Amino acid sequence: MYPQPLLPIPKPKQNEPFTPTNRDQMDYSSQVPTQSQLNTLPPKAVKKIEKEIMHEGKHEEKQMKTVIKDLSHTEKEEHKMQKQAAKAESKLEKLEKKEQAAKKDLLKAEHKHDLAIADLHKAQKDFETTTSKLGNVKEAVKAKSTKADEVAMANEQHTLERNAKINALHGPSAANGAGRVIADPANPIN
Repeated sequence: MYPQPLLPIPKPKQNEPFTPTNRDQMDYSSQVPTQSQLNTLPPKAVKKIEKEIMHEGKHEEKQMKTVIKDLSHTEKEEHKMQKQAAKAESKLEKLEKKEQAAKKDLLKAEHKHDLAIADLHKAQKDFETTTSKLGNVKEAVKAKSTKADEVAMANEQHTLERNAKINALHGPSAANGAGRVIADPANPIN
């Protein structure tokens, strides 16, 4: 009589990647025949078991190659991403420097603008002060001109009165003909 048939060896699912944990989860102890069982098995059963073992080994080797190939592709992708990240970081640093330079130029321009505004306000204040002083000086000139005109008219009037008094005191003299005359500023003698 033949011993009881062995249960088929469990295989990982086709789409499931091979990992050591899957292999560790498989329990071969109950399925591997003992030496005494192997001696009592018919040759066809032994060949079948050998074939299944070989098939399982090929399957595991295929999975291992697939995993290694996938790992290689992922490592290449990682290297590519590292290069891109380094380029992006370099670009970021350059743009940060450019932004800082632009900010510095902006601050200089704002400072220059603030100075120009301060100079403008000072010039406006100086203009207002000067205009105000000019108005005051014009008023003073007008007042003094009026005063000078009044003093000149008074002097003219007084000169006429003095000449008349002197002429009345001395009368006309035979020596100088017309007597002594004080010059009239309004009618100069030529």
